Amino acid sequence: LERLRKLLNNKQPFKGAKNADTRILTVALTLAPRLGQAFGEETLDRVPALFAKLKDEEVVAVMLEKSLLLAGHYDRKEDVERFVQQFHKLLQTAKALPHEKLIPLVTGSFRSLRKFGLRDAVAQLISRLSDTIAATMPAGPASSLVNDKRSKRHCLLLELAAGWLFFGEETKARKILDDARGLLLAKELHNVNQTELACAYLSALGQAPMDFALSRIMEFFRKVEGVYDMFTTQDHYSLTRFNVVEAMIL
Repeated sequence: LERLRKLLNNKQPFKGAKNADTRILTVALTLAPRLGQAFGEETLDRVPALFAKLKDEEVVAVMLEKSLLLAGHYDRKEDVERFVQQFHKLLQTAKALPHEKLIPLVTGSFRSLRKFGLRDAVAQLISRLSDTIAATMPAGPASSLVNDKRSKRHCLLLELAAGWLFFGEETKARKILDDARGLLLAKELHNVNQTELACAYLSALGQAPMDFALSRIMEFFRKVEGVYDMFTTQDHYSLTRFNVVEAMIL
């Protein structure tokens, strides 16, 4: 902890290290929940000043994702609202964020906003996200996309479906859920993409009505295949399957 504090407070530039301040603060935001509330809030207080200096949208997206989750974790409602406004500005920029950067940011935003019951802010974010997704829709059928882009597009749509379910708009969310279910059952994706989609699907079902969610979750564990990993830990446990279970619970 003290070593990390020294790195955060170091006024001298790191020779040869690009964006050292940003990288250090990103690590601090990631570790903060394990290091106590005092350190977490101290770290959050550093974020606005750094945002004012950042120009790279992808770096801003990563920083926002970490900041939103930490602000929600420590019940800092004003920070959550401030960071979500920063997210809106990010979505308005001409350069579209890649889906792999946008998905965790959307997840953290919705989770923190729902925690505080900020329904108007959730509605605004859903509207903005709908526009963003529409603007990046492929010209041809979605099935023509390569696996990685196809799965990430579905993951982003599932975040939108979770938002609609939060407002009871089951009809709007149902098609997205059905499309994701069909892709999971088709076994067309690489195991990494299959796992990403599985986690997003189960997380979205967490906002669905109880009976519908339970039936879909039971079906998932009976029928969906291809959720595994090739990590060196596989002889002892499957980290991928832990991630899937965590997505269902959280």
